[in-house]
Amino acid sequence: MTVRYESDARVIRRRVRGEDQDFIYAALGGLTLCVAALYMAVALPRIAPLIVPRLVDMRVQTAITPVAWVPTQDLAEARAPAKASLDDGLEKPAQVMTIGSTAKLADLFADMNYNLDAARSDHIQVPRVFLASLPSDFQSMPSADTRKELFIRTMLPLVLKVNESVLLERGRLLALRAHAEAGRAPTAEEAAWLSELAQRYGLDKPDFDQLLTRVDIIPPSLAVAQAAEESGWGTSRFARQGNAAFGQYTFSEDDGLMPDRRDDGKHHLIHAYDHLLDAVRSYALNLNTHDAYRQFRKQRAEMRARGQEVDGNKLVSSITAYSERGGDYIESIQSLMKANNLEPLDHAKLEGGKVVDMLAAGK
Repeated sequence: MTVRYESDARVIRRRVRGEDQDFIYAALGGLTLCVAALYMAVALPRIAPLIVPRLVDMRVQTAITPVAWVPTQDLAEARAPAKASLDDGLEKPAQVMTIGSTAKLADLFADMNYNLDAARSDHIQVPRVFLASLPSDFQSMPSADTRKELFIRTMLPLVLKVNESVLLERGRLLALRAHAEAGRAPTAEEAAWLSELAQRYGLDKPDFDQLLTRVDIIPPSLAVAQAAEESGWGTSRFARQGNAAFGQYTFSEDDGLMPDRRDDGKHHLIHAYDHLLDAVRSYALNLNTHDAYRQFRKQRAEMRARGQEVDGNKLVSSITAYSERGGDYIESIQSLMKANNLEPLDHAKLEGGKVVDMLAAGK
């Protein structure tokens, strides 16, 4: 075996070359940092106004608030939110955001090219912007017309989001019914899902026909109109303090707000929610489960059977039980829908949605 040794001079020359290279690399790295720092000093003041407000004003949270339910009677019962599950079906809980002022909310919608004319169009989709609450200065907006438009644009994505969740469940329900009709028994996982769905929608056991009558959308035109009526276009104390967009009742002091005027012998409170999305979910589940709205579900199912889209204007008369005002309440909702041209919103779709409406038609 031959062992080769380098001379001392050669070793010294190699070490010097290595040290020179290290010095060059270090110098280049320092120069790069200097250039980057100079760029940031020039560019940051220009881009900060565009970025910082978004970071400050949009605080992302997760809307997974449970909905309490207490048995009631008469109108209080019809307005009490139905029992709901934390599980939103097939999807994960939605992300909601907080916007500090109406001016910033209007700017956000403008940046997204989101306006009501676009929302009423069949070929332009609604952006996925889900507000936790209305801006704190919503009540003080000087223009009532501007406030109404901003309210509609805020509530519409929330309603569409809840409807999208319902349609996902409805699509799976239709698929399982088709499997059953073909003679294929559900798997253990599918059977457990059907059982949970039946329980959430107020049935003792799974029944495809009954479930398909209940697991269906609420027309956006009707939902937005009721939210506007019940919350005074977002200005009521209940809407501002408890995101109570639909004026639903509760008897739990832990999640209720005391009405200013309440008849003697009445004990109900107005149900408060952590997020507007929770209020919309609760409202939709209420119409889809309570006996007071059986006619609403029947008429909707008949529309589906005829291959028609769910029409909010035609379904208004079936929710008389929602208010003690009865027929006058129905007229108010119809007038509100007409005056604000809400009916075209029934065709609105969320941006990037994967739900096909034909699934809901049962075909």
